[in-house]
Amino acid sequence: MRKRFHFYVLRITHYVSPITQMLNLNHQNIPIAIIGGGIHGVSLAMRMLRDMSKTHGTEPRAAKHLVILDRYPHPLTAWRRKTEGQGMAFLRSPAVHHISTNPLGVVEYARGRNRTDELAPPYSQPSADLFLDFCLHEIERQQIGRFYYPFDVATLRWDKGSRRFPFRIISKRNEGFRARCVILAIGSDDCPYIPPEFAPWRRRFPERILHSRDFDLRTLEPVRKP
Repeated sequence: MRKRFHFYVLRITHYVSPITQMLNLNHQNIPIAIIGGGIHGVSLAMRMLRDMSKTHGTEPRAAKHLVILDRYPHPLTAWRRKTEGQGMAFLRSPAVHHISTNPLGVVEYARGRNRTDELAPPYSQPSADLFLDFCLHEIERQQIGRFYYPFDVATLRWDKGSRRFPFRIISKRNEGFRARCVILAIGSDDCPYIPPEFAPWRRRFPERILHSRDFDLRTLEPVRKP
């Protein structure tokens, strides 16, 4: 008889002030753990906080229901590093694609700060600077620091017989806690796919054939013409 693992995984289609946690995660039982503190993890947390406030009536209760885990001390660190390294001036997505639950949040933020010139026509794509400033504004406004933990996950396992909190999450520092539901918003940086056809070229030109996670214009040497 096959066992059914109740594991919920969602594929999610300046720095902030120091993070202050409300509790020590070690040996705690947490209903929902989001692994990944990037754009999608934080966006999902904001939507869940909104829904929790409707259900429970008071948002502070959400601090005991939800945590965001990431290897970095601040949210969006990896996103910022990659966009800066790739020289991204404007986002490709329209202004309605961002972390807030308000679809027009970026546009309203830009209008309120006389930064509408950073919304590129025809779909109001925000500049990378505007987008980041808006995200950090929302993170501070919604006090995401209450739920964000610099916690570098090393192991995620399902423990038979654990009942309500079957998932055990352990950090590289050997700290651990249990969760009822785990959501992965980790992106592809730790598991990049490189087509096998490129393997010979990577071996021949290891500094030229790069995955996007490793590409950084700030460190890339110019190509010399023969």
